[in-house]
Amino acid sequence: MAEPFIHLLRTPQNYYFYDVQKNAVVRISESLYHCLLSGISDNSTETQELKKYGFLSSKHPSCIEHSCTSHIQDYLDRSLIMMTLQVTQQCNLRCDYCLYSENSNELQRHHENKHMSFETAKRAIDFLLTHSVDSSTVSIGFYGGEPLLQFPLIKKVVEYAESLFTGKIVQFNITTNATLITDEIADYLVKKRFATTISMDGPKSIQDSHRKFPDGSGTFDIVYDRIHRLIERYPNFTPFLSVNMVIDPRRPLDEPMELIKLLPDVHIMTSEIDDFYMDEKIIPCKRYREEYEYQIFLAALYALGLLEKSCVSPVVHPIISSIQNTLIRWKHYNTFPTPSAPSGPCIPGAQRLFVSVDGTMYPCERVSEVSSILSIGNIYNGFNYSASQKMLNIAKITESHCSKCWAFHFCGGCIRDTFDGSGIPSAQKRLSKCYSYRAMGDVILYGAVMLREIPLYYREQLQEATK
Repeated sequence: MAEPFIHLLRTPQNYYFYDVQKNAVVRISESLYHCLLSGISDNSTETQELKKYGFLSSKHPSCIEHSCTSHIQDYLDRSLIMMTLQVTQQCNLRCDYCLYSENSNELQRHHENKHMSFETAKRAIDFLLTHSVDSSTVSIGFYGGEPLLQFPLIKKVVEYAESLFTGKIVQFNITTNATLITDEIADYLVKKRFATTISMDGPKSIQDSHRKFPDGSGTFDIVYDRIHRLIERYPNFTPFLSVNMVIDPRRPLDEPMELIKLLPDVHIMTSEIDDFYMDEKIIPCKRYREEYEYQIFLAALYALGLLEKSCVSPVVHPIISSIQNTLIRWKHYNTFPTPSAPSGPCIPGAQRLFVSVDGTMYPCERVSEVSSILSIGNIYNGFNYSASQKMLNIAKITESHCSKCWAFHFCGGCIRDTFDGSGIPSAQKRLSKCYSYRAMGDVILYGAVMLREIPLYYREQLQEATK
C-alpha cells in the first residue's frame, strides 16, 4: 500500500500527523503513530475512520501548476496594486553586509552612478495606470541605492502621479537610510503622507559597526537624530513611520533589540542578513539561537493571552501570525487541487512590481538585476507573460522533489532561490533552501499544536500564571 502523504508530530502529551492533502493536523493514538512511523500497514477502526473522511491519502500533486497560471495576463493587465521605482543605484553609505557594496560578488549589481530619468519614471507611472484599472488603491514606492539622493525626481513623480490617478487612492512609500532627511524633506514626507521605512540596525554599537559612510565612520548619531527630530516635529506621523532592522545572527539577539527601548513609539520590523547572494555564508552563534528560541516561547505566551505583544521581540512576530493563520485554516479541511504548486511564489509583478533605473521590470526588489532570467519585461514593451508564468511555476524544475515534500504548503521558494549566476534557473540552488523551509514548517506546526494543548493539559499552571 502506498505511504500516506503526511508528516508525523509528537509532543509530551499526544501524537499527531499533519495531512498534506487536507492541510490539517490530526491527533491519533500512540499505536497508530508508531505504525505510521515504521511504515507498518494498519487496518484498525481508527485508521478506517480517518480514511473515511479523506485523511491518510497517498495522493500527491499530479504535476506542478499554479492555479493562477492561465489567468496571469488578466492579473498583470488589470490588477496591479504596487510599483516600486529604483530612482538611483547610487548610495551615500557603504554597509558591510550590503550586496551592492561587495565588489567581489558577481550575483548582484553594485552601487553605480545610474539614476532614473523623469521620462522613464513617467513612462513607468503611465504603465501602472493602464495596468491597474481594477484596483481602487495603488501604491508607488521609491527605492535605491539611497532614493533621497534623487529627491527632486521623487517630487516630480509624486506630482505627476497625483495629476494622473483620478478616482483612485494613491499612496506613496520610501525606504531610506535617513541620513539625508532635512527639515524640508521631512515636511514633504509628512505632507504627502509617505509610508516611511528607515533602515537602522540597532543601538550605536551595532549600527556603527554595520552601517557606515564611505570613510568608515558610523551613522547612528545622525540617523537617531533625524528620527527624533521627525517625531518631535510631527508626533502624529508615527503611524506612517517604521524601522527595518537587519539582524546579524552572528551576534546575540538581545543586542540589536536595545533599539526598541530607544525608539519606543516606532514600529520596528526585523529581518536577518540575507546571505543568499553573498560569498560568505552567515552561521548564527549559539547565543543567538538560544535567544531566538526563547522569543518563540514568549510568543506562545502572548498568543495564550499571558503577555503583552510589546514583551515579545519583533523578530518572531511573523511566526505568531503564521501559527494563528494555520490554526484558522485547520477549521476548513479542503484538499488541495491537483495539479497544484508549492506556496512560495507570488504572481510575479502583481503585488510588488519593481522597475529598475532603465525601465526593466522584475517581480520585486529582492531578485538579482544582473540576469535576464529574472526579468518579466520592461515598461516600453510590456510584460513578458511567458516569463511570469515560468516564475510562477518555478517548482517545475524540482517537481519530483516538491510533489513529495510534506512542507508543500510552507514553502517560501520562488525564482530568486534559483539564481546561481548562470543563464538558467538552478534546481540545485533551489533545493539548497528546502531545509530552512521545512524547519520553519515544523516551528509553525508545533507552535499551533502547542497552543491547542497548553489550555487542555496545563490549566493549573495557566491559572497560576494569570493570578
